[in-house]
Amino acid sequence: MKIIRTSVARTNFQEIINEVYFTKQPIIISKSGKPKVIIRPLPEDDKEVSEAIERYLHAREEKKKIKREEKAKKNA
Repeated sequence: MKIIRTSVARTNFQEIINEVYFTKQPIIISKSGKPKVIIRPLPEDDKEVSEAIERYLHAREEKKKIKREEKAKKNA
C-alpha cells in the first residue's frame, strides 16, 4: 500500500483522488512519519454509503431551492 506525506497530499490532492478512484487501491497519508488517515475508494455496492450520498445530495438541492425562493421574494 502506498504511503505519502501530508505535504505531498496537500500539493497533489486531486491526483491522489484520481489515483485511488481509478486504481481502486487505498493510499495512507502520514504526518511526522506516522500513518494518520487512509483514502480509499467508496465501495460501489455499499447501500449505507449510497443512501448517505443520496441524503446529502437531496439536502443540498433543498438548500439551493430555499435560497432561490428567498432571492425571488427579495426581488419581488
